[in-house]
Amino acid sequence: MTDVDGALLDQLETELADRSRDEAITAAELAERCDIDDGEASPTTRKAVRALLTERGVPIRSGNVGYWICQSEDEADEYAADLEGRIEGIEQRLMAFQSAWRNWNRAKIPKAARERIKADPVLEIDDFEPADFRPNVRADGGETDA
Repeated sequence: MTDVDGALLDQLETELADRSRDEAITAAELAERCDIDDGEASPTTRKAVRALLTERGVPIRSGNVGYWICQSEDEADEYAADLEGRIEGIEQRLMAFQSAWRNWNRAKIPKAARERIKADPVLEIDDFEPADFRPNVRADGGETDA
């Protein structure tokens, strides 16, 4: 259960009640209509919309046009497939990132540079020379075999 006020959830539910995709409303518009003092990214409004879904079971959809109530079984299936695809994409990016980090951390940053970073985590890229990362680099962009 969230700490979102029940009266706010009532307002949001009323505002969304008859909205389909064609009448979708953005988080900023919801915040304005429901007198939510929210920042540019509308964190309070988004949290309240999630609470409508999780606490009250309102089948809210969202997309680039805003929020609306799911209107049919086909639309529900479409949204579920969209969410599953997004989850799959995030999982793939997570695996790629973890692999890249492991490889980057071990292969791209030489031990001496890693030790300097560990000793002073406030270092900036300007604190290093190209040779700190690629000691075998040649002026023409190639690398020596050393």
